[in-house]
Amino acid sequence: MYRIAKYTIQSILLLFLLASCGTAKYLGEDEYLLKGNTVVFQPKYKIKDKRTVNYELSLLHKQKPNGKFFFVFPREWFYLRSADAGDTTQLDRFQRNSIGEAPTIFDESLVEETKLDMEKYLKRKGFYRVTIDVPAPRIKKKKVYVTYYINSGPQFQIDSVFFESPDPLVDSILHTIKEDSYLKPGEVLDLDLFTKDKQRISKYMNNHGFADLYSYHFDQLEVDTSLETGKANIYLNLLPPFGDTVHQQYSVGAIEIHTDFDPALSNSSRMDTIIGGYRFFFGNRGNDIRPKTIIQAMYLRPGELFSQENFDKSNKNLSDLGTYRFVRIRQDIDSIRKNVINFRVELTPDYKMELGADFELNYTNRSNSSVSNPNLLGISRLFRGMEDSK
Repeated sequence: MYRIAKYTIQSILLLFLLASCGTAKYLGEDEYLLKGNTVVFQPKYKIKDKRTVNYELSLLHKQKPNGKFFFVFPREWFYLRSADAGDTTQLDRFQRNSIGEAPTIFDESLVEETKLDMEKYLKRKGFYRVTIDVPAPRIKKKKVYVTYYINSGPQFQIDSVFFESPDPLVDSILHTIKEDSYLKPGEVLDLDLFTKDKQRISKYMNNHGFADLYSYHFDQLEVDTSLETGKANIYLNLLPPFGDTVHQQYSVGAIEIHTDFDPALSNSSRMDTIIGGYRFFFGNRGNDIRPKTIIQAMYLRPGELFSQENFDKSNKNLSDLGTYRFVRIRQDIDSIRKNVINFRVELTPDYKMELGADFELNYTNRSNSSVSNPNLLGISRLFRGMEDSK
């Protein structure tokens, strides 16, 4: 037992020595393996959440050293020793594809790209005066070690925030919802907060009539760092749409609901009626769901301001009814009133849910839906299929 353990240890040590010393012979004269990336912060400045910053910087390296098999054996060695044209055995393929890794050949140009990406990242995190120095890499027996020395400078904090728009109505709304901003005085000037604030404002505006306002309507964040060291004023400007001076605020106009829509047929000559402010169109095959239930699923209301959230809820709730194969809500600007959006709800029933010869049973449980009366049971005659075939 002792002899077996002794030979096993010796074999592992021999394999380790072969892997350590044998890689270089596979490399070209001007090829070097990247074996280490190190980031060193100058100790002068305090960095908030330094562990996260270090981790995210590590993701920016354009080249990363190869891993190790069992935390000891370089994976590139297994790849190189089985990569010749004649290495076609099953063991060779296993070493190359399962254990090995293509060697990371050092590329000096990628060091400069990594440095620039690190500077951009740190500036997004509020380090507006960051500098990064990368001295000549250390080379040892065909192995390269790169070190990035970072002088971060102070991490700027927000002093004051200014919200602006040349559109008077939008400008007024921006000031109304300013208190909910992620950009607050005293917070670290992290540009990811600017991204979150653009999304917050866009969502609010979309739910209050501004259907065509998106994140790209925001100008670049203006940052004034001329104040005392480590403080900055920021200016958020929401621009008008291209070719116009104001953003249009839309209301919900007419809503048509086609309960038996078939995209392959003409749906123009159908019986229609007004129920609860909605104009319903019924097909020849009848209607399995009562109009009242459909209205309860609708969050879009004629005359109210357009809301993207209500649009999405309506779409989801109609789909959750379980009896429609397709649900589509089309929206069109009114031809006369340019600040009104008309909607056309197209519901294509799924007639495959059948029981017996004479009846169709449609049942759905919408306990997770926000619509009231979650349990629906609809029964309709199936003679229509026989009638259509005559």
